[in-house]
Amino acid sequence: MPGSKAGSADPFRGVEARSGSAFRPGLDDPAGARDLAAVIRQEFPAAAPLLTAVDRRSLLKAMAASLALSGFGSATAEADEFALPYVEQPEGEVEGIARWYATAVTFAGFAQPVLGKTLAGRPVKLEGNGDHPATGGGSDPFLQAALLGLYDPSRSAGPRRSGEPASWQAFDAALADRAVALDRSGGEGFRLLTGTVTSPTSARQIAAFTARWPHARWHVFEPLAEDHGEVTERLFGRRLDLHPRLDAAEVVVSLDADLLGPGPRQIEQARAWSRRRQAFRNGDGGCRLMVAEAVPSATGLMAEQRLVVAESRIGLLVRVIAEVQRRPEGVHPETGRAGFARGGDLSKGGNQPSDLLQLEEEI
Repeated sequence: MPGSKAGSADPFRGVEARSGSAFRPGLDDPAGARDLAAVIRQEFPAAAPLLTAVDRRSLLKAMAASLALSGFGSATAEADEFALPYVEQPEGEVEGIARWYATAVTFAGFAQPVLGKTLAGRPVKLEGNGDHPATGGGSDPFLQAALLGLYDPSRSAGPRRSGEPASWQAFDAALADRAVALDRSGGEGFRLLTGTVTSPTSARQIAAFTARWPHARWHVFEPLAEDHGEVTERLFGRRLDLHPRLDAAEVVVSLDADLLGPGPRQIEQARAWSRRRQAFRNGDGGCRLMVAEAVPSATGLMAEQRLVVAESRIGLLVRVIAEVQRRPEGVHPETGRAGFARGGDLSKGGNQPSDLLQLEEEI
């Protein structure tokens, strides 16, 4: 045994060995309990006090006392003083019965059609509106989290200044003083930070704000924005939104674009791609997804082929794809190497599963 002196007798020699159904006849008499206790005292003196510190009966008493004490808190709970009944019961309101409302929540400037579940006037759950094609009853983590924008118990109940509670009168006075100072400077140093604004009322108010204080600046930031306006303006002469028809696309090439990942169109595009996959399983057309990206994404996880490409080389990859598709024989113009099958038509299977690997060699 480790730690025993060389040549010493086996300390377990006197312990009775048992096996089979008689190995542990009872809780108080494990195999060779007394002999084993003596061996432990001899080999592990520091652990010896643990053998007699708590017996089984004392342990069960302590457990029973703990269970009894844990029930005292729930038995003496006080009534919630804020849970007051209605003075006048609203028409159609039944306690314990949820009411549903069709509404919308905004995400990166897009309205998400939802059904809101309320109990006693408080929203408690949001679900996609099954009668609207944008969600079709589906949901995502952002839609579920939007509930806190409607009702958040931890939200501040009043104005605060320097972390301390303040009155609305003090807030109005401080705001008036600040407005006078901004009028003198033309809004110099004032910065307004918002998300994407699609409300006509908010847009009109911001226009009045910038007209009053011309030196102020308005900044718009959306972490998951889908702004393709600059690209579409170059291509079509005006700013447009993109509406990919993933349910009708037999081949999708995604270049550093997370089509199925987080964003205001996640539910809609995920459902569309699901319909395309279902049609493919039923023998209706193809269903190929090829992705080139710098970091892993939800779209990359679903891809048939995935190519890791630095963001700085995505533009070069676009030019290579355009060049390869234009070649009748798929021959590299400089090296003369045959890279792709004749025709280069991805939708007809002209290029096989090594397409992206060959593109990687091209770039």
